[in-house]
Amino acid sequence: LLPSPATQLYVDPFAGVGQDTISLSKSLTSLPDQKKTSSHVILSCDLDISCLLTTSHNLAVQNVPKETVVLVWCNSVDLSQTISAAMDYDITPGQTAKTKEGYDIVRFGAQPGSSSVNDFDALWSSLPTLALRPGKGAVVRGVFLSPPWNNTGYYDRGGKGKFTLVKDVIVKDRKGAEVTGMDIVNGWKDKVAEGGCVCTFVPNTWDPSELPPPGYSSNDRIEIYRHILNGKHKTSCVYILL
Repeated sequence: LLPSPATQLYVDPFAGVGQDTISLSKSLTSLPDQKKTSSHVILSCDLDISCLLTTSHNLAVQNVPKETVVLVWCNSVDLSQTISAAMDYDITPGQTAKTKEGYDIVRFGAQPGSSSVNDFDALWSSLPTLALRPGKGAVVRGVFLSPPWNNTGYYDRGGKGKFTLVKDVIVKDRKGAEVTGMDIVNGWKDKVAEGGCVCTFVPNTWDPSELPPPGYSSNDRIEIYRHILNGKHKTSCVYILL
């Protein structure tokens, strides 16, 4: 984490119910004073508005400061295709919408698919759009990816081979085109400022031989941390340090 006068922007592209946003917030606020940046904001993104509303509840329960999180209802693939590492961004919405717990919530890009929330279309229309205006605002310092593991057999591959980001993580962009987990990693890697990192959460059956992918610089450092529970390897985090 490099000190900077600009806001440090962190992104949780697959927020779910907010567990990674909460962990990231606690990590950033617990840094020693000499390593803290002037300010930070976490963009907590999800396709499903019901997940974001649950995230807002969980953030409040965990006392996450309201000024440090913006909930973004969007397809995060679209967001990664719009943000640029070459420019700072003013991420302050032109107007403010709040969840009942008091967290900022905005929308971005094309309207996602259906939701279990009542008045889905009206809610989408009522939210301000996330402003991404070039200016002396925020720089993307880190991204934590916890993409959906679409193959439910990721935990017991059997004779199917190892889990890979290329064949087992498939999402779609706003045009309906398939995007693999490795596409997602590469897409965000190109948007993170020098000195930042992209982290990807993978199951214990993940095949590390797919890293580093083509096009990576010899200056990029990759670290893999294995999570051990009761003496067994459960999951891993892959860090690409830029």
